[in-house]
Amino acid sequence: IYIGMDTIRTIKKRSTKTAILVVGVNVLNEKYVLDRMARVMSTIDIEDTFVEKFSEWSRYNLVRAGIETIGGDIAIYNHIRQKLMERNLPFQKLKPFFTERNIPKEDRIRNMQPYFYRKEVFIRDDMTEIEQELLQFPKGKYVDQIDILAYIITQLCKPKLTATVRHEETGWRARHRKTVSSSSWMTAG
Repeated sequence: IYIGMDTIRTIKKRSTKTAILVVGVNVLNEKYVLDRMARVMSTIDIEDTFVEKFSEWSRYNLVRAGIETIGGDIAIYNHIRQKLMERNLPFQKLKPFFTERNIPKEDRIRNMQPYFYRKEVFIRDDMTEIEQELLQFPKGKYVDQIDILAYIITQLCKPKLTATVRHEETGWRARHRKTVSSSSWMTAG
């Protein structure tokens, strides 16, 4: 389970929303959007809502959570981290998203195309807002949910390479799967 959040810290902006997405990943590296929330909120509401989602999904083997921390959002990240510590939740699983200033948001979102092409991303039928953002991209009014989905898919859900190891010398033809934690296929050999 992975959680991501893109924060908007002002109620005056009606063109953007704070978005929180929860994504599950199975052993085939298929990604399922399990939960979503997108709305305009105050800073306190943003922090409390994220902590509640984090707490709720921690019961289901939460692997990692990320928050976009461009500009003043690092303060929200630090406050949320403090609240998680106070509630004895696994605050170590919360990380800021790495954002390269030279990569536009539109390019980050386009980087999801191969995952959709390979049919590795699944969105529930009742999550029509995400579907609308995808279908209207790049000309749509909102991109908040698909932006955080791009962060989750490209930064939090990095696939683990697997290699099959055979133990022929023992006489058994058992196969053991060994996980290699690297994002490069070149390190599996």
